[in-house]
Amino acid sequence: MDHVTELGQLVTTYSEALHHHSVLHRYWSALTLVLKGSYARGDADQYSDLDFVLVTDAVNFSAIVADYRAAGLSHRKDGLFLPLGDWDGHYNLMTFEQLQAALTPAATASLWEYSYVKILHDPNQPYARAKTQAMTDFHRALPNLLQQEYLTMRLQLDWLRQPLRRADRRAAVLYATSFWRAACRLILLLHETPFPPDKWLFRYLRKLGATPLITAAMAYNETFSTLPTMPADLELADYPVYAAGLALTEQLITALQQRFPEAEWLDQWYLYA
Repeated sequence: MDHVTELGQLVTTYSEALHHHSVLHRYWSALTLVLKGSYARGDADQYSDLDFVLVTDAVNFSAIVADYRAAGLSHRKDGLFLPLGDWDGHYNLMTFEQLQAALTPAATASLWEYSYVKILHDPNQPYARAKTQAMTDFHRALPNLLQQEYLTMRLQLDWLRQPLRRADRRAAVLYATSFWRAACRLILLLHETPFPPDKWLFRYLRKLGATPLITAAMAYNETFSTLPTMPADLELADYPVYAAGLALTEQLITALQQRFPEAEWLDQWYLYA
């Protein structure tokens, strides 16, 4: 049996185990259970595990944490985070207030993480409603998110100039990486999807297909290999990482101009950053 098939069977096994847990079963009607992570999103591999989340109101949250402590199952006072089996995965407990904070547009990476889930148990559907509202709020906030990420990207490219000319390789790697991260986030936002945490960013960018923006982003990524041997005092256009970054920026400006044809911040970004 391959690992992903085994994970599918373990979802059922551990869902039932949590349902009948010596503490949790007493609160089950007030608990929501979701599965997040790579298996829930449908892209699990041999390195994946299971990531269950239990959500409840603040009163039951405190009572469950206290019951776990009384039973010797946890020493934490601020919540639960416990393994399943021999680290086949884990589960944690959070309040609906904490979930709402994770689903805000400003917390875009956690919005992505808590939106692409499998809802396993959701009495009266509070999680389903919260997720639907979160995506509505995200699309309403999208213009501001696009502007913020664009300004971040322009700043990182600007700050890359001096480390390149000084041949300060460590600083150049930091700014080149920060620029690339902001550009990838911006591309995902242009596709009207929240961006994931950094560990998934490149993988989900590639899932968008071979669009001109994706091709430009991949071309930029290839220039990282030039950083360890870069000389000092070249013209900026002669540094591949800067030239490719500028080309990617120009394509992103073109895409953003279709949404914001009158936006001064695209050209005069330095007045807004």
